[in-house]
Amino acid sequence: MMTTITANQWAAHVLRVRAPALADRIAAEHFRRRPELAARYGRVGPQRCVEDALFHLQFLAGSVEMDDPRVFADYTAWAADLLARRRIPVEHVADNLGVMADVLRESVPPETFYITRPHLDAAISRLSRARDQRADHEDAVSQVQPARQPGSSPRR
Repeated sequence: MMTTITANQWAAHVLRVRAPALADRIAAEHFRRRPELAARYGRVGPQRCVEDALFHLQFLAGSVEMDDPRVFADYTAWAADLLARRRIPVEHVADNLGVMADVLRESVPPETFYITRPHLDAAISRLSRARDQRADHEDAVSQVQPARQPGSSPRR
């Protein structure tokens, strides 16, 4: 009995099989484009970037296999929050996803990239909205002036 697989299942398979090599290329390209990262993160930075890229690729493969871009968008929002606690800005995560898109465009069959691209776009869009909401919140907080105590007069 012969089993057929869908185009999404095949694309996910390609991502999983090629993940180690793709992660190495993503990390190298990310650090090439942002040389200041080497000073900030030291020698361990590229290694951690490879590890993160492997996680991203595994979740991307799952999202592609399920044909649901929200899965990867939700994962990247969670990962960005986790990495922010380690003082890695959301901008770096979004940049890394952009690098991932460029590396995939050059490194996987066109049909795999075509299927994968909406998942990357959804994740990048989600991080962009989160970044904008955080900036709006920070602006609002900075504009709030302390409330006056009852019966006190404003300072001049």
